[in-house]
Amino acid sequence: MISKSSSDDLVQDHIKGLMWVRRDNGKPLNWYEAKLCAEELVFGDYKDWRLPSIIELQDLWDSSSRKIRSPFELTSQWVWSSTSNESECAWCFYFPIGLRFQYPLNVSYNLRALFVRDFLKDSLPLDS
Repeated sequence: MISKSSSDDLVQDHIKGLMWVRRDNGKPLNWYEAKLCAEELVFGDYKDWRLPSIIELQDLWDSSSRKIRSPFELTSQWVWSSTSNESECAWCFYFPIGLRFQYPLNVSYNLRALFVRDFLKDSLPLDS
């Protein structure tokens, strides 16, 4: 079950225990930049954001509409995941066809970042 929180910019997945920022970051960035954006993000009074795993991104794909499911919004169909490998590449997800691809960590191409946090655990207070 997915529900919007009191802020329309946060989406909660009560089954998986995840809270998402509804929109991507809005501009191309490489994996290092995406990871840093997540680590530095303070949004909705939370500061424990991260990049989603490739499995978490895949779970957002709507196979019937061949895009990210509602209520999420993307400015590009390519989204970085936190899942990297030993060869200087990380997985990204391409929503129009529902497939994962590996890209070099330093490539920005047309890749975006979505941000997620585990909301069932205690969140980090803003002053820590």
